[in-house]
Amino acid sequence: MKLGACVPITQYQTLVDCGYQSIALAAKDVALWSEAELSHAGKLLAHRPLEHISLNSFCPASLRLHGAGYSHDAVLQFTRTVLERGNRLGFRYLGIGAPASRNLLPGEDPAQAMEEFRQVIGDICALAAQYGMEILMESVCSVECNFITTTRQALRFVREMRCKNLHLVYDIYHEFMERQPVSVIDEAADEIRVVHAAQNANQKRAYLFPDQSEVFRPYWQALQKVGYAGEWSVEAFEGDCTEGLRQTMKTMQLLMQAAE
Repeated sequence: MKLGACVPITQYQTLVDCGYQSIALAAKDVALWSEAELSHAGKLLAHRPLEHISLNSFCPASLRLHGAGYSHDAVLQFTRTVLERGNRLGFRYLGIGAPASRNLLPGEDPAQAMEEFRQVIGDICALAAQYGMEILMESVCSVECNFITTTRQALRFVREMRCKNLHLVYDIYHEFMERQPVSVIDEAADEIRVVHAAQNANQKRAYLFPDQSEVFRPYWQALQKVGYAGEWSVEAFEGDCTEGLRQTMKTMQLLMQAAE
């Protein structure tokens, strides 16, 4: 597996210094970059050692994916910008979690919301194909969202959509929070393209620390068992980023040593 992190590009050198192999960037940030920022990022990504495979954090909360305030045209316009820039920078995957954008609001009809969501995701996949990119559906736990909250639900959605470039992000934090069995990895193995990890800190995403390495061991082992060789990226929002990245690498080294 390739060890990575979902961090701002300003943390690039920290990842290199800590021994990471890949960087994932927030799509919603990339979409807002100036041409100068985009050019700088392109040069950095093209000539430095880290792989860059996936974009996460799809869109701002104000961009609804169904229901009240939803605009199909606005979503596709935003997505086109992300895909064009993602392709230009050399990314392959665009992950769609976006809990605030897809959360069912009070009074919304779940069936209608799902129909609108299917339509927009189908059109996003068609658009992504034009840029040679793939879309990754991510489940988001019920602490943050009430719409596709488990990997099993996301897997069912992906298979029902039947889009050739629609697959999965497997997020350990969300699965842990939903108390889902690790065996789901076996069920979803053929669709998992990226793995996200974070430690639960009072229902918030924190970096991985060595004293909690045993929590992640079953996931690491299950992913190894199914032959997963993609990106394992920490995606955390709590705590100091630089120190968190250092501690996460120590945690991952413990997992790798135990697997040898």
